[in-house]
Amino acid sequence: MWTLIGSGVMAAYGYSVVATLAPQLFPPSFLEHGRIGVYYEAATAIISLTLLGQILELKARSQTSAAIKSLLGLAPKTARRISADGAEEDVPLSHVHIGDALRVRPGENAGRWCRDRRRKRR
Repeated sequence: MWTLIGSGVMAAYGYSVVATLAPQLFPPSFLEHGRIGVYYEAATAIISLTLLGQILELKARSQTSAAIKSLLGLAPKTARRISADGAEEDVPLSHVHIGDALRVRPGENAGRWCRDRRRKRR
């Protein structure tokens, strides 16, 4: 994309410089109202709009990254294990293995798991 934009802008600017400094090089059919048309404004507008688009894109990316980071911060750090007798215990998620059913890694006591930390303790 940048190659295409750069080559187009350079062609318009180069043509305009030659038309300004040496108008006699162009055939009479290029004359409009006694002068050869130049494209300085078009080259400037293309560069300005392209840079504005890049600024807006970078701003949107940074806001998206910040939103994703804040969402990742909302992830629970622990899971709540409720044993058969009703006792509750918070366990780090690194000890939880998710397979067909939620269960504890080998060496831990089996029990029912609830990942919602916001639930009130009984």
